[in-house]
Amino acid sequence: MKMQPHVTILGWIFYLIGCMGLLYALSLPVLVVLVLAFRTDEQAARADPGVGLVFVFAVIYMLIALPVALGGWGLRRRKPWSIYLTRLLSCLVLFLWPVGTLIGGYGLWVLFSRESRVITGAVKPPRPDATLE
Repeated sequence: MKMQPHVTILGWIFYLIGCMGLLYALSLPVLVVLVLAFRTDEQAARADPGVGLVFVFAVIYMLIALPVALGGWGLRRRKPWSIYLTRLLSCLVLFLWPVGTLIGGYGLWVLFSRESRVITGAVKPPRPDATLE
């Protein structure tokens, strides 16, 4: 099976990108709280609207990074549902030029092959006596 290493590599790519995004989303509010802890009362009073936006941004970023990490984990574990999630994510990443385009194109090439669908269990393998039409 020549696509098996590609499915594993793509799973690791999505998993690592998702985990880095989750780490960023979790560390951003902590960093803001630490910065505000060292400010004076006058400076902290002016920064209150921005703090709320940082927390909203962190939650949104977490909601984006979580499916990416989950899709990568599912591909690495050969879960049938993961191929559909990572196909969608690969399509969305195509617009993030230039690295996203490379990852998205590679993901679509890997995930739309019949062999990768068989590897993840999304389709049943063909019978050996069946003819290809």
